[in-house]
Amino acid sequence: MRRENCDRCKGPTDNETTQSMFNEEVICMDCKDNETKDPEYDAACKADQEAYSLGIRNFKGALPDYKPLERG
Repeated sequence: MRRENCDRCKGPTDNETTQSMFNEEVICMDCKDNETKDPEYDAACKADQEAYSLGIRNFKGALPDYKPLERG
């Protein structure tokens, strides 16, 4: 899952990445922090856990076309 640039914001990852709970993007930790603030985050985590418990190892995410909320 190593990326030089974040799939979401395209910024440098500083060699720290994780996979989005919403889709298959590999994201930087700043994007992960923002993602956890999304009102649908808990539901996405639950969907991921349910898929895993059902043996689905290639789950595409709760919202494959996820776009982060714009915060102003």
